[in-house]
Amino acid sequence: MEKATAVFVREGYTSVTMKDIVEACGISRGGLYKYYSSTKEIFVDILSTEKVGDNSLFIKSMENGANAIKILADFLY
Repeated sequence: MEKATAVFVREGYTSVTMKDIVEACGISRGGLYKYYSSTKEIFVDILSTEKVGDNSLFIKSMENGANAIKILADFLY
């Protein structure tokens, strides 16, 4: 999750691909797809892992087109 988080921070939510996460994490594409079917699922998991109660806030921010850096900054700080 740490490496995937770094990819989202560096690239921005809408620019990240599953390939980006595969390369950053050093895992196979099949290994990633075993657990996640999209970058959105990974992003939501990252956000909900640390702050389960705030999950709806993050989903609403994503639906409203908020920048991934802002979402993560709000989450981390």
